[in-house]
Amino acid sequence: MKRIFALALVLALLALTGTAYADMKRGDKGEDVTALQQLLIEAGWLIGQADGSFGPKTETAVRSYQAYKEIEVTGVADDSLIDLLRQDIAIARGELSETVEKDYPPFCRAVYDDSGYDLQLCEEHDALREYSEQLEAVGTNASLTRASSLWKDEINRLMALWIQGAPAEDKFSAMAIGANWESQCEDYREVLKQLFPGDNIAVEREMISYLKATTYRLCELLESY
Repeated sequence: MKRIFALALVLALLALTGTAYADMKRGDKGEDVTALQQLLIEAGWLIGQADGSFGPKTETAVRSYQAYKEIEVTGVADDSLIDLLRQDIAIARGELSETVEKDYPPFCRAVYDDSGYDLQLCEEHDALREYSEQLEAVGTNASLTRASSLWKDEINRLMALWIQGAPAEDKFSAMAIGANWESQCEDYREVLKQLFPGDNIAVEREMISYLKATTYRLCELLESY
């Protein structure tokens, strides 16, 4: 299977800049603020739900993003900041990229040969890995939490497929694993908290690595069904 990334910058920018927004600052409320918050959440700069109220958390997220982009830190969100957020999200999703042609296996698989170990990802999980790495590069609690959430959602989806496709003699074991994996995940998080006391960033990065490995292994198991 092949995936082709096209550099379609002009078309993408037309789509990204189609709506004009008034400058938004602390104390503002409304649909425009909700749209801004949704972008900040998607880009990994804000944790929580978009409530349409530009409060201190939203202002902190805007200021942090402005500092990250090395633009004037005002705490005010204008059209140019909205465009930058949308472009960053599009790049993270692989919607803006140089043209690359790559062969993908139908499922993730670990390959061992004389040269060592090679992990080959399927197209879907390679795209998810790229998006996750964009969020991880931001390095905030919000972005890392967002990345973890993406991997957890994917594991839940794969677990459901795995249980559905398991042969009758393995069905009960598969259901038990599916029912318990999230509690085991939280147990692992508690262990990491002991290993990295007070360092939430380190804990979340280790969790992401664990969730990635679980995702790839589940995908590999599905090939046998």
